[in-house]
Amino acid sequence: MTEMTTTDSIRALLAPAARLLAVMAAFVLLTATPCSAGEHGEGSEGEAGAEVEPIDEDPWEGFNRPMFSFNDTLDVYILEPVAEGWDRIAPEPVKNGATNFFRNLRLPTTALNSALQGKGEEAVHAFGQFFLNSTLGIAGIFDLTEGDGFERHPEDLGQTLAVWGVESGPYTMLPVFGPSSPRDITAIVSDISGILLGLWIEPWGVAALWAGRQIHERSLILEEVRDAKETSLDYYTFVRNAYSQHRTALINDSTEVDDEQEEDLYYFDDEDF
Repeated sequence: MTEMTTTDSIRALLAPAARLLAVMAAFVLLTATPCSAGEHGEGSEGEAGAEVEPIDEDPWEGFNRPMFSFNDTLDVYILEPVAEGWDRIAPEPVKNGATNFFRNLRLPTTALNSALQGKGEEAVHAFGQFFLNSTLGIAGIFDLTEGDGFERHPEDLGQTLAVWGVESGPYTMLPVFGPSSPRDITAIVSDISGILLGLWIEPWGVAALWAGRQIHERSLILEEVRDAKETSLDYYTFVRNAYSQHRTALINDSTEVDDEQEEDLYYFDDEDF
């Protein structure tokens, strides 16, 4: 049997991701329609007054609600207890290092998608930040660019497609992965950071890093999730609306939610009851 070359090995690693990405791209084209430039294109450049994508309809609610219950069960009995344990035992410097490390892993995706959106300065800064923190910052554990005055905006393929004029499509609750949409599913399967990691470590290592990120990020919002469950009349609707507003804020490079949008988190359609 002939030995596989480096190129063949890389192709073998990327082939499954490429096939999955092609399927997701076709899914987006079949389920989403182009939107006007005023809805996303202008707002994505950071202009004020961009509107939140409305979720007046949830055509896949019959699938979404049971899947949401499934995910919430996993969270209550597995993810939340583990996240609480991590939050209790991990010293603050360790947790800060973990936050920096996982944030650094996302920078290649941000750099590429910033370039695809025509944000050259942001793309160069994200790549430079990744290079500096990955080397002198010891794999990103230390953020050496913190406080440099450059405003950071994480980017992914779902945001890029929005800038290009592709609508989100129906709200979708994915098993394990949580809230998404046909457009934003591409952000999961096209994560450049995951592909790069796959070139250097075994698949189980990529899975372990993904799980570690979920545990750490869940530990950062323990109280927020409890408050949401206690104060919202329908937690499913709360999560759905919060996801819509969060994605819109990312697309518009915004970090704030105004009072009217905050109240909309608790908005309910008559069909929800």
